[in-house]
Amino acid sequence: MCSVVNGRLEFSYELGSGSVQITTPVRVDDGKKHRAVARRTGRDGTIELDGVIQENGRSPDGEHHMLNAKGNVYVGGLPNGEHMTNGRYVHGLKGCVHHLQIQNSGLINFQRSALSAMNVVPCSRYC
Repeated sequence: MCSVVNGRLEFSYELGSGSVQITTPVRVDDGKKHRAVARRTGRDGTIELDGVIQENGRSPDGEHHMLNAKGNVYVGGLPNGEHMTNGRYVHGLKGCVHHLQIQNSGLINFQRSALSAMNVVPCSRYC
């Protein structure tokens, strides 16, 4: 999961033995467009911001190395974020997502691919 926490981009995941949070030292709440890439291979994760690898992280030792990806993928918020993230994230994104790609999916067309939308407004030209 990628979130903005205290103005910084945070990539977090849980493989069953404890969660890891990888946070950029650079703020992204500056009104500018940023390019973010979050990668995870096994227990190792990396977050890249604007073409520069910012931080690396590794989940705690355990028997699992894969994520359970059954179900929907949420962009910008969750139906019950507090419950679904064990209280870590309470609010959804207040900002813009201009392009999204998951692995080799190509750019995802939100209008065509979304099952539903809530509290979504068009991005302004300032976002």
